Amino acid sequence: MKIKLKQIHRLQRAAGVVLGVLVVLLIADSAFLATAATPEGLVAPMLRLHLVLGASLCAVVAVFVAGHFVIHRRHRNARARKIGLVVAALAGLGCVAGLALWRDGGQARPLVLAHELAFVTAIAAYVLHRVRALATPALKVEWIGAGVALVMLGGIWAAQLWWPTSASEAPSPRAPFVPGLAQTRTVDGHLLGTEDLANPEYCAQCHTEIAARWESSAHRVSSLNDPFYAATLAVSQGHKTPDQIKFCGGCHDPLLLLTGRMDTHPKPEDPDADAGITCLACHAIVEAPGRLGNGSYVIAAPEHYPGYASDDPSERETSNRLIQSKPAKHIASFAPPHLRSSQICAGCHKAHIPPELNDHRWVPGQNDWDAWHDSGAGANSARTFYPPKAKRCQDCHMPRIPGDDPAARDGTVTDHGFPGANTALPFVQGDEQWQARNEAFLDGVVSVDVGAIEVGVPGAEPLRVMAPGASLALPPGAPVTLDLSVRNRRSGHLFPGGISDLREAWLELTLTDEHGEVLAASGWLDPRGKLDPDAHRWNTTLLDAKGEPLTVHEVEDTYVVLTSRRIMLGASDVVRVSFTAPNRAARLSVRVLHRKFPRDYVEFVLGEDAPRMPITPLATTQIAFEPGPTIAAAPGPDAGDRLRALGIAYLLRGDTTLARVAASAAAERLPADPGPQLDLARAALADGALADAEAHVRAADGLAPGHPTAAWLLARIRAASGDHAAALAALEVALAVFPNDRELLVMKGESLFRLERDAEAAAALTAVLAIDPEHLGAHALLTRIYTDSGDQDAAERHQRAWDRHRPRSEDSVVTERARREDPALDRRANLQYVLPLAPVPEGWTRATRPSLEP
Repeated sequence: MKIKLKQIHRLQRAAGVVLGVLVVLLIADSAFLATAATPEGLVAPMLRLHLVLGASLCAVVAVFVAGHFVIHRRHRNARARKIGLVVAALAGLGCVAGLALWRDGGQARPLVLAHELAFVTAIAAYVLHRVRALATPALKVEWIGAGVALVMLGGIWAAQLWWPTSASEAPSPRAPFVPGLAQTRTVDGHLLGTEDLANPEYCAQCHTEIAARWESSAHRVSSLNDPFYAATLAVSQGHKTPDQIKFCGGCHDPLLLLTGRMDTHPKPEDPDADAGITCLACHAIVEAPGRLGNGSYVIAAPEHYPGYASDDPSERETSNRLIQSKPAKHIASFAPPHLRSSQICAGCHKAHIPPELNDHRWVPGQNDWDAWHDSGAGANSARTFYPPKAKRCQDCHMPRIPGDDPAARDGTVTDHGFPGANTALPFVQGDEQWQARNEAFLDGVVSVDVGAIEVGVPGAEPLRVMAPGASLALPPGAPVTLDLSVRNRRSGHLFPGGISDLREAWLELTLTDEHGEVLAASGWLDPRGKLDPDAHRWNTTLLDAKGEPLTVHEVEDTYVVLTSRRIMLGASDVVRVSFTAPNRAARLSVRVLHRKFPRDYVEFVLGEDAPRMPITPLATTQIAFEPGPTIAAAPGPDAGDRLRALGIAYLLRGDTTLARVAASAAAERLPADPGPQLDLARAALADGALADAEAHVRAADGLAPGHPTAAWLLARIRAASGDHAAALAALEVALAVFPNDRELLVMKGESLFRLERDAEAAAALTAVLAIDPEHLGAHALLTRIYTDSGDQDAAERHQRAWDRHRPRSEDSVVTERARREDPALDRRANLQYVLPLAPVPEGWTRATRPSLEP
């Protein structure tokens, strides 16, 4: 037995020596890893050494603790013995946590904290154990070990500071980047490598949930893996050069563009033609995009951690562990502050068609950025109808959702599924969950209301009923005009947004009798699924040089925009509908419907046998009619909001008479709300009734002193009467709240110019161009100011900008020709047209909601 104890004692002592060496090495190694802020130099090898030393330590700890326990388990110093057990337990916990981290890849932050805290506490407990175990605690060996560890740490840091940059970390030479008509730029002006933008699988190793959402997103299917984009691009490629087609690449094909593979026309079968907008296409953008759009972002090859692209799996694993242990550089590289600003979206969600593409002139394109900027969601404008509720683009299109991810905050991550209005892509991809998310996203975007009804009375003025109830009596055979108010409630820009020439948002009306027989309708689908050409639409119509509508998004052939009927957030549109009162009880059902693509375009892309794209109901209402004399009842006391929305719609339609009637009725029912008074002031201003306008502005200011919209309107009144000093004083009130309101800044520049304060006027107008580089009014007035001051270079610069962006007189020739030749186009271009209900042609059907799995 004594011989056995001697052997155990000898083994325990040897283990103690090895353990001491390992502890000293690990202290130096851990201290270096803890103090190194970035992963360069010796950090990667020291991390690998940490894993080897840690594993060795765990093995030696087991031997040492076992032997030490056998020898000293009956030691008379009970307190030291108990502390020793605590040391052993803490060391064991640290080892278990370390092994778990090794298996986990170092991702679990609680395990990291447990591992670090266990060993730090174990060392402190060990010192206490030694103090309690010795009568005269010298701790000489421990002090020597601490000194050696400190010297080693200094040596490691000296080597780190002098460690040369490896050849693999030096940037490789690239060919110059030629962006063509895209506004995209690289930091050094050279092409990127495929590895700089591809490899979403690398990101998915840690950000699994985020990557899964991205897989079901329009960003993932933005390139030639989108059959709609591929078909439209093929049309453009048929008659445009690769440099011109790069206009599309900055946003749809960043990987192909930035690696030089759009120097020739790409094809769907090409490598990486299905890459889409990869993780790094956004996360490698190094500054917020400019305000020009068309892919106006600056991108750089990302700074990866050592070993990222190594062929050695152990080096790649070390690279991943470095990200977990030294995340600061990773966060700085891939999650800079500008990714959280709305301006990051401006690079691609604002576009224009340059004359170099359409061989004609500059034409505005899809532009959700400026529309958001001027809306209540952008909170940059005094001109909105309702008080602003600031929202970034990300608040709607990247909402926070529950997630267990390294990037999670409070148990949530940003949704990289980018919910939006595109229901066609998920449908053709067969992704029912994605489709359902986008359907849900559209719910409640707009509302529809029966705002007013006019009933013809023989020999007298029509009888008008505003904000009618759920039912109304109509004299059989009487002509009826019904005003529907459609309000944008949640779309933070225009409704519909995006590529609105390929959108179909329309009004469906169905008049049925009590037996369900359809008496008249509008907005139904023909047997092919094509929308009634006379339906009321909210979208954009583009024309080519011959006045023919462009139906497959041939932006390169866009000559002029015929009409763009859309609704700003908080605003309303009015649709006038006419029919003859039925001779029996009837019901009018109204729906606002939306589908991503018109049927003609779907057949162009997918063939005549293509399935019908999903149609989403956005808003519904109905009203019942009974035969009998109409009673002109006054709107109820709770009709104020309905009446105000109707008045706004009339105002934007240009009907100031009805706008005043509706706004006055709204003001009676909303006596504490300044909004109706401001609407009345706008209508009076449109009519040139300055005194009336000022009276309403004063009334609004009495309800809400210092209201910025009232100040803007007062400035307009003062400027219209020639008092520019007073106009400036009013503008300063509004600009104090909305300093980035471009139209207020233009008004300020105009008044300053009238007062011959040219330098101040130029400063205000320059601020406008920082917000909107294409603002015609700002360029025109700056041209005059710099011409008068003798700065010919500046004057010519702004003259060229004005001339580039201004409309052309020949455009009206094309639009008039289109309107003459197509009555449906003529109606769309006429804000005042009345939509007649008519019998439904045989074979036509109402739209149905797509079937979705629960």
